[in-house]
Amino acid sequence: MDLDGFKKINDQLGHEAGDFVLKEVSLRIENVIQQSTLNGAVFRLGGDEFIVNLSNINKETIEDIANALIRNLSSWDFHIKDFRLSVSIGIVTYSREKQSLDDLLKKADNALYRAKASGKNTYRYF
Repeated sequence: MDLDGFKKINDQLGHEAGDFVLKEVSLRIENVIQQSTLNGAVFRLGGDEFIVNLSNINKETIEDIANALIRNLSSWDFHIKDFRLSVSIGIVTYSREKQSLDDLLKKADNALYRAKASGKNTYRYF
């Protein structure tokens, strides 16, 4: 996942405001995962990029979670709503066959850039 519009927040409001937003984003991601009652892990890759790792879920559940993340990370009720912060998501599924983390991240990144190219605030599969 990558936040759309985050750079403007850092540039115009400062890094302290950006750090606040990142903390809020982390809490919102955690909340979506907890509400789904799935076991998962959330990692901040760097900057405004996050990874959500979920196991043993079907495509319908993946899409439910992706849509919940989009809803939760695209609605803001305080002064940053004018920045139109949203999220683009790249999704890669994997099975038990061996794939390196690097390969999975490259595939997710490819899907993420297709989500951004299609207008942002959406998700795409690899």
